[in-house]
Amino acid sequence: MQIGILKADAIISSNFILPDEFKSLNIYQKDFKLDFSALEQRRMGYALKSALSIVNSFDLSSQELKTIPIIFSSFSGESKQCVNLLKTLKDDFVSPTAFSLSVLNATPAQMAILYQNQNEISSISAKDSLEYGFINAFTKPNQKVILINYEEFSDNLEEFSYYTFGLLLDKNYTKKQCSLEYKMDKPKESKIYQSAFKLLKELNNNTNSTWSIKSNLQWNWSLYGFDN
Repeated sequence: MQIGILKADAIISSNFILPDEFKSLNIYQKDFKLDFSALEQRRMGYALKSALSIVNSFDLSSQELKTIPIIFSSFSGESKQCVNLLKTLKDDFVSPTAFSLSVLNATPAQMAILYQNQNEISSISAKDSLEYGFINAFTKPNQKVILINYEEFSDNLEEFSYYTFGLLLDKNYTKKQCSLEYKMDKPKESKIYQSAFKLLKELNNNTNSTWSIKSNLQWNWSLYGFDN
């Protein structure tokens, strides 16, 4: 399975402590760039704000944004919102609006509304969320697909960090292609961010490369076409 990576961008929260292997990704610990008022932005969660900011960097036309499929993949979604709902539920009722914004498909649904997009939107919940997002993108009949991979992290359920990794995928683009294969293997523990950070790092290196991620399956990644 292979697909072209036309553009890629990411936002990593400033409180995310990057491992030494991925220290170079600190360039993505940056602010959102949004064309919305402060009031509108206060109503948005981290996932939506960072996803919109990343898609802005893709420079798609308004017509493309109305027709391109959107995939949102995440292991646990916006955990902070879910925790806040549970805290509220302990003493009071949860508002329908707050509940609807906490579900996994809330982010791509809001993106579709803002872009007036009437194409397919998909939400994927899986431990290997980036990989399954790629598989979903590959099966789409469309030439171009937006893939947003989002994860949140917390040690105490009080302070949360996150990353958002966005890709504009194009099946006809040959200068920067990604190949993904998998095989059955004994499940191994891996960091949730490992696949996204590794792919982002290799894209920044601008060289052909191959690597494997061992999790519930063994995922074999390849990047090529940089010398075209």
